Amino acid sequence: MRRSRRAEDDGREEEDDLPAGVHRTPAPWTLQAESWIFPHWTSTRRIADVRRESKVLLAQRQEEEDAAAGAASSSRDEQLAKAGLSPGSFHPLEKLHPLALALASSGAAEEAHSNEQQTQTEANNAKIRAAADEFRGGPGGWILYRYTHSPVGPYDELIYVAGLFKSPSAGNTALRITNIYVSSTASVYNGRKNWNIPKHRALFEWSQPAARTSSAAVQTVRVYLPVGGTQQQQQQQSKGKEIFAARLFPHLSSSCCNWLPSLPIPAFTAHIPSWLNLKLCAPPLLDCTTTTDSVGGGSGSGGSKSSSSSSSSKGEMQRDDEAQEEGLASSEPENVWRSVSPTFAGWARPARAEAILLVSWGGGGAARPLQPSAMFSRTPTFPASQDMVGAGGE
Repeated sequence: MRRSRRAEDDGREEEDDLPAGVHRTPAPWTLQAESWIFPHWTSTRRIADVRRESKVLLAQRQEEEDAAAGAASSSRDEQLAKAGLSPGSFHPLEKLHPLALALASSGAAEEAHSNEQQTQTEANNAKIRAAADEFRGGPGGWILYRYTHSPVGPYDELIYVAGLFKSPSAGNTALRITNIYVSSTASVYNGRKNWNIPKHRALFEWSQPAARTSSAAVQTVRVYLPVGGTQQQQQQQSKGKEIFAARLFPHLSSSCCNWLPSLPIPAFTAHIPSWLNLKLCAPPLLDCTTTTDSVGGGSGSGGSKSSSSSSSSKGEMQRDDEAQEEGLASSEPENVWRSVSPTFAGWARPARAEAILLVSWGGGGAARPLQPSAMFSRTPTFPASQDMVGAGGE
């Protein structure tokens, strides 16, 4: 069932999870920015290789565990590998909807525990896989934005597009932003509310001040995870782990090709193949404020309670407060996939963007970007989304 996303504010109920100092800012958004693209391509062979490697590692682990310990849930990276995705393709704090990602069958477990209960479990898992979104690979990459104007003020953004996902719930195959960092809490909150975009906070450090000019000098950008704590502590610009760094050049090289003209973006996008449309589709975002399984949004691994439960509860309450301050809102209404087709105006030209540090967010390996890259001075517009109710929704 499809329905249009309301553009106006839904009222007081949605304001309960607003971070301090943040206002609800519904779509459409029109922004102005400079951006750089670090493209990559994930082939079907690469997906198959990742899945095969995950089965080998799982079989090795099960050989080392006794039968009693075999029920332990697999790690986030193992689950991503079953889907053919690189480690860290999703933010470690982002809990995935049960139908957001189809995981390949773990054949080793089926052979080791072939019984009636296991058969029923595998049958249920097969139904979930059939209904879940499947990673198809193809075009993807990192996109760096430096917004000089937006409805929530200037901010920086680093996007990771894993590639194409086939979604039975949404009824389409579209590109998906699986991880994204921004420098603004208002962007985090409203991006999650408006379009199901899984935004998180980060600190951006530029060697040059913001300047909207095509003749800008070579500059360097570095992106850091924020230090945990309250929003006030994060605003003190305390830098944590560095997750991305790049050197940005305004031309392909210092000695040639500088004469190449900039192209109007509508003309530039006219040459994009029809199978590579710019539509984005995002699954529902779950509540990030409680401890749950990394995939499926369950209520933990079911471990036994102990005297440490009190301190654990305090830690969870602290994390709940931090999550709200960071703007980590869940989708409303629940169980809704959101599709949006942003439009662009402005100019684009070939440029060079060298990755100094390019890693998956979880610290795992990452696909190398293709060269050359492209630099854009553009005005993107994000309209209101189209909502599709997923399986099990009302």
